[in-house]
Amino acid sequence: MNRILLFLILLGPFFFSSCLMQKVQYVKNMTPDSLYNIKVSEALKIQPNDRLSIKIYSKDRELAAPFNTELGGYSLTLESEIVKGVNAENSFENGYLVDSDGNIDFPVFGKIKVSSLSMEEIKELISKMIKDNNYIEDPLVKVNLLNFKIMTMGTVENSVLNVTDGKITLLEAIVQAGGLNLHADATKVKVIREQNGERKLLIVNMEEYDMFNTEGYHLLQNDIVYVPQKNKLISPGTQSLWQVMGIFLGVISMTITSIALIKR
Repeated sequence: MNRILLFLILLGPFFFSSCLMQKVQYVKNMTPDSLYNIKVSEALKIQPNDRLSIKIYSKDRELAAPFNTELGGYSLTLESEIVKGVNAENSFENGYLVDSDGNIDFPVFGKIKVSSLSMEEIKELISKMIKDNNYIEDPLVKVNLLNFKIMTMGTVENSVLNVTDGKITLLEAIVQAGGLNLHADATKVKVIREQNGERKLLIVNMEEYDMFNTEGYHLLQNDIVYVPQKNKLISPGTQSLWQVMGIFLGVISMTITSIALIKR
């Protein structure tokens, strides 16, 4: 009787605790008070079909006006004079679409090659063009990427994340998608990436610290994050059965324990 009682007491809490849905533990192999090198992420590069917001500022607003398409389209004559024309095809709100050749159609200067450049490099390029042509002595150029989106799929919330600041990591995307539960295979998180007209698959193990140094950790525009489920997955019916059994055995063990204590 004592052995059966002890067995039920130990078994009941085990089943009861198994009913609780737990989250995956990330970076299991990090140790306290240890220092780890940080890999600096590369600057995001512009690709065809990206859409850019480019704004030019100056102390004299009239000088900057020809370069901002919300005020209408402008063109450059053979005598280097700026002439106001019809509204540009790409409106200010929609930004500048990078065509298949990697160019944007920018006011005054026409086509500018921007693919494979970072946003900082585009700022410097346009600023230099404006200064070299003596349009504005000290222009302020701001460039933002308008179509930075990340798609999450699999055993996380299926959603499209709009990244307003142009920077997001895999861990941030997973957290925004609700995190990983025990059904998710955290060791084989997939990042599907389109770059330079090619598509490739990156595998990231989110249980290892090395994930911070992988190519797939710093996400790029239009990346797809897919979190697969584990191969051996308990069906909802089986999981419910184990939950009921855990609660039932827990109640029985507590009842028997109470009876045994009262008899004493």
